[in-house]
Amino acid sequence: MLYSYNTILRTVTFYVVIAVLCSCQSNDTRLSNESVFPIVKEAIPQKIVLKEYIRPVDIVFSENYTIVQNEVERDGQQLYVYDADMRAFLYSFANRGNGHYETMALDMVQNPIGDTLKIIDQVKYKILSYVLDNNTARLIGEDMIKIKSQGPLQEVYQHNDSILEFYTLENKIYTYNINSHKVVDEFMFPNIFGNLSAKEQKEILNFHLAYNKGHLCVAFRHLNCLTTGYIDDENRLVINVDRFKEHKNDAIDNGILHYTYVDMDEKHIIAEYMGYKLSMLSRFSKSVLPMADFQLYLECYDTELNPKCFIKPTSDIFRIKFNSKDKSVYSWDIFDKDDNLLKISLE
Repeated sequence: MLYSYNTILRTVTFYVVIAVLCSCQSNDTRLSNESVFPIVKEAIPQKIVLKEYIRPVDIVFSENYTIVQNEVERDGQQLYVYDADMRAFLYSFANRGNGHYETMALDMVQNPIGDTLKIIDQVKYKILSYVLDNNTARLIGEDMIKIKSQGPLQEVYQHNDSILEFYTLENKIYTYNINSHKVVDEFMFPNIFGNLSAKEQKEILNFHLAYNKGHLCVAFRHLNCLTTGYIDDENRLVINVDRFKEHKNDAIDNGILHYTYVDMDEKHIIAEYMGYKLSMLSRFSKSVLPMADFQLYLECYDTELNPKCFIKPTSDIFRIKFNSKDKSVYSWDIFDKDDNLLKISLE
């Protein structure tokens, strides 16, 4: 049986959340970087009620539109297009299926150029390109990423007309030329933690990646570490490894989940921080869920990683997406039965 990528993602996320919730009840200690920030504040997220029945799994912002990805279990439209400020729903498209212009495991390229949106079928690494307007999404091209299958490509960005940037489940960051269908460069963080097995190294080096106009930010899941980099004029990856190496003495078996997502624009880096110690799933009790406090923190930096503001949302949030136009973080609460979007202004 073939499960959709988003279904697997929700399932895994659910069990990770449950593990964290168990931990919250058994251990009052939670790590936080609050003390290094000059401004600390609470924020009440604004609810954006979507009249369309969708289950959000991703959001991207084009020049004139906001596109929300809907989790679809069977045949159905996966992308819902709204005007830029989300006051009006316009249409949906991108049917889930096995047809030539359908996708079974859809992912969006995270930074549309203008109103041109690229989507990827993670099953076949097929790319479909659409131009969005007020009435329809017009298919203008298709292509393939021709690399050895490494599972779902993570957080795919478009660097320019020919170069894509992404990373894989093996923790390798790539630049890829879509015209020549060749890998330009690849980068993997070195093992600085001693005699780790391949499995342990893969786990400790898990990260999330943000990109904006050639600049990168890497946020590690199991290290309290952010680092930056860029793509040079030859489309090669230049990553600040020194900041990463500062954590070579960190405990690697403390089971703490640090950064869960990161996003950026030309002036801001926004990192979502957890700081909880994960517990074994076998400790889960149904009585835990209603009582747990699962409010993540938002750390706001400039692009040199100088701390600017520490935000404590007053409700649960999940994956964060930063909209530079209104200087707001968008997310959603996976425990909200209505699947409303949430908006947190940085101003």
